[in-house]
Parts: sequence; C-alpha cells; structure tokens
Amino acid sequence: MALLLAQQCRLLRAPRGAAGALQRMARPVHAMPARSYSSQNGTAAQDEQTPRAVPIRKIVSDQPAIRRISYLPKKPKTHSKEHEARNKKLQARNKELSHFVTPSVAESTPTPVESAILIPASITAAKPEHFIDKITPLQSSNSITSQNHVIFLLTPSFAHWLLDDQNFLKEALDKLYYNCARESPPHANTATPPKIHATCAVVDRLPQAQPLDNSSLQQHVEGRASQPPVTETGHEGIAYVVLPTKAETNLNLQEKPVASCIDFLTHTKTDAQGRQYDRIRVPLANTVFQTGEPYTMIQSKWEYDASHKLSMVKRDSRKRATFNLSTLPVSSKNAPLSYVARELSIPLIPLTVPRQVDSHMGNIIRSIVGPDGGATITAATELEQVVPQYFKSRNEPAQATSAWALVIPKSLAQQCTSTTLEWLGRSSVQQTDAETSPGSSLPKDFERLWQSPQPIWSNGIQDALNKGARLHKVLSGGGGWGKKAGLLSLDPMPIGPPRDKGTPQAAVEDDYHSVDDFSVALKPVIQDGDYIQFFTSPAPAQESDETANFARLRQLEEAAGKGVWTYEFGVIPSTVDAMPGGSWQHKGEASIEIAVFKGSFGALVEGGLTLMTALNVDHKSGYAEANRNTTTIDVPFSRWSAVQLRPTMNPSLTVGEARNLSKAQSTVSGDDPS
Repeated sequence: MALLLAQQCRLLRAPRGAAGALQRMARPVHAMPARSYSSQNGTAAQDEQTPRAVPIRKIVSDQPAIRRISYLPKKPKTHSKEHEARNKKLQARNKELSHFVTPSVAESTPTPVESAILIPASITAAKPEHFIDKITPLQSSNSITSQNHVIFLLTPSFAHWLLDDQNFLKEALDKLYYNCARESPPHANTATPPKIHATCAVVDRLPQAQPLDNSSLQQHVEGRASQPPVTETGHEGIAYVVLPTKAETNLNLQEKPVASCIDFLTHTKTDAQGRQYDRIRVPLANTVFQTGEPYTMIQSKWEYDASHKLSMVKRDSRKRATFNLSTLPVSSKNAPLSYVARELSIPLIPLTVPRQVDSHMGNIIRSIVGPDGGATITAATELEQVVPQYFKSRNEPAQATSAWALVIPKSLAQQCTSTTLEWLGRSSVQQTDAETSPGSSLPKDFERLWQSPQPIWSNGIQDALNKGARLHKVLSGGGGWGKKAGLLSLDPMPIGPPRDKGTPQAAVEDDYHSVDDFSVALKPVIQDGDYIQFFTSPAPAQESDETANFARLRQLEEAAGKGVWTYEFGVIPSTVDAMPGGSWQHKGEASIEIAVFKGSFGALVEGGLTLMTALNVDHKSGYAEANRNTTTIDVPFSRWSAVQLRPTMNPSLTVGEARNLSKAQSTVSGDDPS
C-alpha cells in the first residue's frame, strides 16, 4: 500500500523545469532527497570501475547561488594613494640612511668654488668692462652643461647696469663661458643647445674676504666665532658664484614672498640624525632711486647659437629665489656630499643672567621671576636698572641704546646660566650658589666685564641658538602706568622656512605674509617655562679712512691668495642717516683698480638676516623633513661665515650604521636608545 502511494505521488509530481532546477541547485547538501543517497550506495561497486556523472547540484551545492552567475572580469588591483605614499616615504627614508656621515674638520680639506668678490677703488671711475676683465673664465669644457647657473650680487651704485642686459650681464656671461663656447659648438652632442641661467640681485654691501689659515684649519674655524668683524661696514662692488644646474629649488613659484629676498641653503654636517642644513635669508636692498623699483632681482635665460653668439631667450623679474650652495654638479653624483664648516659670531655682551618668564602674551612680556627666585617683578624692572649702570661703568653719558633678548627653552636654562657665570669670570665652585642666588658680588662681575677695554666675546649665544634658543630685539618697554607699567615688547617671530603644504605640521600653521599682520603679533614668542636674558652691543670704534682704504684691501687680497672663507653673510649698521657718498670709495681719487677675492661669495645687509636650521632638505623642492629653529640675526657686525670642505678620504660610515651604533652604545650603557 505504501509503495502504491509513493508511485502515485511520483506521477502527480510537477515536471522538473528550469525554476525547480535552480531551486534544487541552491539547496544545501544535507537537504538532498534520500533516494539520491540510496542510488549512490547501490552503485558503489560500479563507481570504482567507471567514473560516474556527478549531478551539477552536488558541485555547486556548497557555494552561494550568486557566485555562479558572476561572469564579469576581475578588475586589476591598484595601489591606493596611502600605499603609494608609504612606499615613497620608505624609499626616502632608505635614501637618507644611505648618506655618509661627514668627518671632522681635521679630516677634510677646503674645496674651491667658482666665485669671486670684486671691490673697486673708485665708484665713479669703475665701468662694466673693468669688472669683466677681472672675471676668470671657467676652465672645464663641460661647465656649460654641469654648472650653468650664475648668481650676480651688485650693490646699489651699480644697480642701474641691470636695466640694460647688453651692458654688463651679456659680456660677463660670455667671459665666464669663453673656453666652453670656443672649444666646440655648445650643442654639438645635444638635440637642443644648453641654457645658461643668470640671477642678478641688488644687496646693500659686500664683505671683504677673510684669509684662511690652512696650517691649523680646525682651530681657525673654531676661533672665528669669537672674532666678529666689528669695524667692517662693507664695500660697494660685484660678487658672483657659479652653481650647478639644479642649484635653484622649485619651491619659489609655490610660496608667496614675505619680502624680496634670496635664501641660501648650505649642508653643515651629516650625523646619526640626518643631513643638517642652514638656511640664510638675505633681504634685498632698496633700489627705488637706482632702478625705479623697491627691490631688484632679475632672472634670465641665455643660449649660444652655432656661431658661438650668446643671446637671451627669457627675462623675468623675481621677488624671491632659493639656491642650494651644496648642490653637486651633474658629473659628481657618486662623490661624497660636500659640506661647510660654519661659525656664527654675534658681538653681544650680557646685561643680566637668565630669568624665568612669569607672564606673557604674544610678543609682550609682562613679568619675570626676580633674582631671589620667588617674587615676580615687571619685565622691564631689571633692565631699567642695569642700563644706566652699564654706561656709568664705561664712563659714558646715558644715551639711547639697543638691547636684545635671548629666549631660552627651559631645558637650556641651566647651561646658559653656567655659560654666563663663566663669561663673568666666576669659578665652577661659585656657580652652584650663584645660579640660585647671584648675591651682591654679581653686579661687580658685570661691571668688570663692561669696563674691559676690548669687549670679551663668548660662544654661549651661538651654542644656545644651535640648541633651540632665539634672539629677539627689544622694541620698546619700561615706564608706563597701570597695567602697562614695565611691559617689554620683543621683535615678533620671524617668518620661517617654507613648508610643504602636504605635511600635517604645515596644515595647522598660519600663512603669514607680513610682520605687520595682527596675527603675527599674537604668535607666541615665549612658551610657558621659557627663560629670558638681556644683552647689548658695545659701540665699536669705526675705521678711519687711513685704515679702511684700498691699500688695506690689497693687503688682504695678497693674504687671501692662500685660501679664503668661502661664504660671508653678515649685518651692518643702517646707513639711512649717513651722508650719501661718504665712504672712501666715493671720495677717493678716480681709479680703475679692483681688488679680487677669488673663491669667496657673500653679502652684507642692513635689515638683518634670518637664520633657519633644518633636517634632510630635499634638493629638488627645497622643503625640509623637519625645521628645527628660526631666529633673526640683526645685531650689527654679526657674521655667518663658512668654509666649503670635502673629506680627504672617502667616508665609510652611513647614517643608518651610525644610528645602529648609537643604539648599541645606549643599550650597553643602560640609557634609553630613543
């Protein structure tokens, strides 16, 4: 009876159509009819001999039905932007780790630079052809392709020569590349003729080159910081330097200029932290009465034709430019990275010891911690007391003077205090008590320092700047009443180096376009916990016409034949109130003589330099991996000097190996390797 009922049910069953088949195929394995299992068990022996046809529903029964109708081709995998950024960052990191650590100055030798400073004996008698005669042609035949960017710095008396490119610039370039153009056609082996780039700018004054003592190079370099040129006010003339093709960075078009200026990058050293760079910002001179423009900087592009004639193909006025003075020529890719041994001399003497700032806002200081270490006093109280004492100790009448404030991070306060006490002649035993309570003898120590016939300079300020301190000029302060009594106003924070807009650090910072902006005034100069120390600059005895004349330059020119400091950038007193044409170059006899200081380059400015330190600067963009410190150097007769060096032997220690060695030493000594 049961068998008959089953057969009837099978006959009445709906036909197996497409819809039913799809439903059965989507049915899981455990839901298969019992007859399927019985038929399989019944034919087990036959399956061992001949392969049987497996129902399609068994193959796809353990997969979702949607997978079976997915026939679209798979898209190729593409890396995301984040992945590409990580790879790019990793490649850059590996490249940085492969740089060689620079040796000491004693293990290096000065390397020549194609540059010169030309100082004429007479402004009125000097003509363009007189300067061109003193230009030394480049000797290398491939200089036109490897070193084809020339920077000319002119002083205001010669600024009008830039209005006519045929008057000076064309002839100067033709003289520089004379050998390169005459040996063979400049574009004989290239599809297009190589270009010569020229940047001409007007600066306030030029320095005289300082002879280099090669017998004791390391001692000479270290001693330069304590020998500021306090009598050199600069000279009129022309300076030039020949740089490799890619010396100019490409960030100039991306950054809005604060003021017309030229930035010079120099590689100072490479250690376990990476490549250290100095960035010197040189403001341009005012040329309204010479060229009709507030500032003058012109960039042009030139090329030789088949007949060896030089012609200009492009000319633009610029407001800002950045050049890497440590860029290697194209033919020197595998050479060890050159570097400069630099020293910074600042002619300041202390007026106070470091004091902790108690209350501040923006660039305004309200109160500081007093000498007893507990009670607070207004910021100007101590300064108002010591300035009259300073003039009295020097037997000078009270007069207007300038003061500078060294803003010291809390971590450097102990070091700066000890340096000041050593400066005053204190012994190391007395330092401990004097740091907390200076005592009654401290003013006498200051008086002895102030009364010295020859100012006693120290490297303490430079060391503090290298470690994060900043120098600010005191703009105003003292006096007043009520809440304004005793306030001090400091020079606002200077505009720092340009930042890559893609970095998080740049995204959170404001873009300041002028020091007159209200936002700049509110940018904090003091951080909580910082210390402040006040300094002044003694008025130096000015050079007389008997010493600051062309004969003196001739003596320096002869001494500089054995070697000179490569780069000289400094600050000179303002000449706004000076009598025009009052220097010996204007008043002397008409002469066409010119002093030539080969291998040197630089500029002197009246408005002050901006010194920036950075880590791992990209040669193409000019952006730094990390910008460490930015400070203004506006003390008259300050000088940033550097010697271009190369290792005497090929270095073998890389940055990565130096880091591993440092970590290993820290582990052995028990210090934190980080």
